[in-house]
Amino acid sequence: MTREAFWDVARASDGAALPGLPVRAVADDAGLVAVASGTLAAVEGALATLSTLAPGGAAAALAEAFARLPDGAEVVALLFRAGGAALAQRGQHRALALRDGRLLTLTSEQSACESLAVVREGLRLEPTADLAAAAASRAALPAEALGFLRAVAARATEVRALEAAPGTRYLVLSHTACRALGHDVLWQLAEARCGARAVVEAARRANPAQRRGMGAAVVQV
Repeated sequence: MTREAFWDVARASDGAALPGLPVRAVADDAGLVAVASGTLAAVEGALATLSTLAPGGAAAALAEAFARLPDGAEVVALLFRAGGAALAQRGQHRALALRDGRLLTLTSEQSACESLAVVREGLRLEPTADLAAAAASRAALPAEALGFLRAVAARATEVRALEAAPGTRYLVLSHTACRALGHDVLWQLAEARCGARAVVEAARRANPAQRRGMGAAVVQV
């Protein structure tokens, strides 16, 4: 199994790097492949939590760890162990698998509007059943504020077992990188066996105005 992780930092409007790393990626020797985002404290807390996974089955270990994630962290993780593999997701980051020439999306769509929240008085969230009002409220926010709100609202966790078929290439991507590239370009990069750094650099070239950080982790089973 080969693996690689890479991320870049957030950018100011003039292109200079902002302090902190709101997106980070990891691919460790214990079989964990993950991307996390949020405030710097939330990201560091999430990665610290994922570094202490319980022994046993992959799905059970991820479920236990995701229950301990700090508020404000969006995380998607794959865990490969001798007894099998599992996927866990909280938020909008993506996991994909290239198998037999097809690029399959493994994660579900958790859009910001699922929380049915309207932003009022700065960054306070109020529940509402009015999707149009929620969308209009978000449209008035800069991308950084929207990303922060989405992370704060991320509560639902999905965990499920995966069949880690030999020859499969897995990509774990930040929402920013995935949106910048699109499915067709991601398929081409996966087919070309590009590493995580190449994927992030391609995403940054595709959307140089993106101010939030981008991250990716790639593993070949």
